Amino acid sequence: MNYSKSSKYLLFILAFVLLFAVVGCQPEATEEPEENMGDRILTVIQGVDATTLDPAMQSETPTSNIILQMFDTLIDMDAEAQLGPNVATSWEMVDDTTWTFALRDDVYFHDGEQLTTVDVKYSIERILDPENQSSQISNFSAITDITIQDDYNMTIVTAEPYPLLLVRLSDLYIVPEHYVAEVGNSDFGLNPMGSGPFVFNEWVKDEHVALDANEDYWGGAPEVKHVVFKPVPESSARVMALQSGEADLITNLPPHEAEGLEAAANTGVAEVPSTRFIFLPITMDHEVMQDIRVRQALNHAVNVQSIIDNIFYGKAV
Repeated sequence: MNYSKSSKYLLFILAFVLLFAVVGCQPEATEEPEENMGDRILTVIQGVDATTLDPAMQSETPTSNIILQMFDTLIDMDAEAQLGPNVATSWEMVDDTTWTFALRDDVYFHDGEQLTTVDVKYSIERILDPENQSSQISNFSAITDITIQDDYNMTIVTAEPYPLLLVRLSDLYIVPEHYVAEVGNSDFGLNPMGSGPFVFNEWVKDEHVALDANEDYWGGAPEVKHVVFKPVPESSARVMALQSGEADLITNLPPHEAEGLEAAANTGVAEVPSTRFIFLPITMDHEVMQDIRVRQALNHAVNVQSIIDNIFYGKAV
């Protein structure tokens, strides 16, 4: 196997662990009158606060959990990792490197301006602009040309056949060119505006992010009218917040806490497959690590099943 001279590290996977995303939640309060459910504030507690609310300048799950409420993506990916239409209603592979996309004509940003192919192109080019130093630049670097036919039809060309293009576009949060140009990148990260089901209300750093329902959302007005995301670093504190009713949903639930929450009358656990994996990178600078037998020996020395059973309590594969 050949490695380029610029490659400084070998990502040597000691254990490939597909974790299950485990979250705690309050069961639906069926005894509450249905007409009052929309007036409640849904409180979600995560381990950390958002780093920015600019979708192009982040790559972290806790931040994305907030951002995806406010922004639409070009393509949708469901819980089974199947791709489907979202802002783009259809697409076609014209040749090995050329794709055409057709957009919905009823998508509007939260200020009432219509979302068009201009905004899609801008959202991609903004990520690719080296001056913006987007952490997502490598995800879209295969794109070499974006051509707009009209407000709802466009063409994307890649440098070579790129099978992951649709997957990457399912992570493309579309931002409004007119608004970002008006306020600038810094202010946009603090006061974002998208076209998604929830509208930004306020962000008090390290305290909460508050969102309100977008009653004019093209996909239908959300049933929940207010959502608040709060950061609580300690996992035990998140669990207690759920048990006390302070939180409706918590993330990053420690696997050993799942059984107790499942058994309790007022809490539950949702467990779904995740794409997260854990690995140990080893630098190749040291001559010992350049010996493939050493790397193989380290790999064979890891008891993968013990990690799954004793650290993740069986909630990994």
